[in-house]
Amino acid sequence: MVSLRFTDRDMALIRWINGFSFVEAPHITRLWRVDPSRVRHRIPKLIDAGVLSHDRIFVGLPGVYRATSDGVALAGDDLPPVKKVNLQNYHHDRRVVSLALYLFETVGADFLPDRRVRHQLGLKGVGQPGHVPDGVIEVGGKRIAIELELTAKGSGRRKKILDGYRASIGFKEVWYYAASGVIEGLREFQKGYPFLRIMEVPDGI
Repeated sequence: MVSLRFTDRDMALIRWINGFSFVEAPHITRLWRVDPSRVRHRIPKLIDAGVLSHDRIFVGLPGVYRATSDGVALAGDDLPPVKKVNLQNYHHDRRVVSLALYLFETVGADFLPDRRVRHQLGLKGVGQPGHVPDGVIEVGGKRIAIELELTAKGSGRRKKILDGYRASIGFKEVWYYAASGVIEGLREFQKGYPFLRIMEVPDGI
């Protein structure tokens, strides 16, 4: 690890990245609201310092950044870092980060990713009992579950998830952002679940 003077922004970035499985350079540029050259200047220094790692997963797509164990310890984050990128969820997960930024820009809400939700609930990984949303936001005092649905789920599975939300006192609303080929199937459920809001995935996500 090379010597580097870390800033508060560095610490916040490490914690933010660690909340997701990974992020990409355009996500960081959007988060910091700076010219991409500023990201290209700072991020390699954080990699050389050992607090971030960089991997190239797919040709033609941006490389991904993850927080390292040293970075998480330095930033005082009690959420363990991701050891490797889940290729099965790769395309979904990268778009969740974009959705999180979109929600911050449009409704001013900080996004709590599912990894942090699971950590708070004491769930160590996918497949444990109970459904966890892709993220959670709070708007106007209302706690809202966020779901990004890019591929269709079976009716039985979707109904089970929505019934779970209806029985929960933790969320006032559930916002589903759905791909164009999925949205009509979701709308079939809207009448029976008044807390459900369904929107098409915004451009750029």
